[in-house]
Amino acid sequence: MLGRLFGRSSTKPAREAAAAERDGAGHLARVERLIALAPPEDRDSVRALLRPAAVSHGTSGRPAPVDSYVGGHPYLPAGREWPLDEDGRPMHFVVQVNFADVPQLPDFPREGLLQFFVRDHETWGLTFAELMGREGFHCRWYAASELDAASSPDPTSPVPPTQVRPSPVEHPGPWPFAFELLELLPSAYEQMESERAENPRGFAAYEVLWEEHEEVAEAASEGGEVQVGGWSAFLQGAPDAPEGCSPRLILGLASAGGMMWGDVGTAHLFGDPTALGRGDVSGFWWEWSH
Repeated sequence: MLGRLFGRSSTKPAREAAAAERDGAGHLARVERLIALAPPEDRDSVRALLRPAAVSHGTSGRPAPVDSYVGGHPYLPAGREWPLDEDGRPMHFVVQVNFADVPQLPDFPREGLLQFFVRDHETWGLTFAELMGREGFHCRWYAASELDAASSPDPTSPVPPTQVRPSPVEHPGPWPFAFELLELLPSAYEQMESERAENPRGFAAYEVLWEEHEEVAEAASEGGEVQVGGWSAFLQGAPDAPEGCSPRLILGLASAGGMMWGDVGTAHLFGDPTALGRGDVSGFWWEWSH
């Protein structure tokens, strides 16, 4: 369902061609084509579902330690330790996003570096009990004033070896990327109830569009391998946000760009983007499914 610009067999020209096909003008045309298929009385409600998102596309070259990339060695300045899980095992580094590279999004910070790690565990730390989504991962935030590329190992440096389950990053990395700003419709009509409740008429019409024009709807809602903001891409039904936690999408991670979440799945990190700007990730939660 989601684009694959970094696929295992992709070449640089193929990635660039895929990015060109998904440029802003082409994407907008696909969105308008889908909205035009809705009954006239429902079109404004469907259009109101559009959300801005920063969508990744692959870049070439060697990233600096403070750039945005998947896999490899994270930015880790002198004096900071690699995050460990509760069993003392090094966690898998998945991705880091430098918000200076991210187009302006409502409520999101304009600078600073966010890193996302998951447990070296059979389910990468995702549990199915009371704390589902609140454990098994680690987010680390660096304010822009703390970033010093010269004090960190190179992104191509070795990382701690796997002990239980290989990382969801299939290839060593780093896989650098850049962002473009797109207005996205939901990638499917399954979303969290709290978000559906904000526009029930729009979602009802959108569900019909997906049932009657699936290929058009899929093309109009396609996100990226790494996505900041916008809508989630749930594959097995939408979860419930833990009590007191925000349903806002911070990062969406697809099985591409060197990543593989189970059998072509997706992972999502949720939280309050305004809290992120303050360096507060204590209310963040996550899920992945395939």
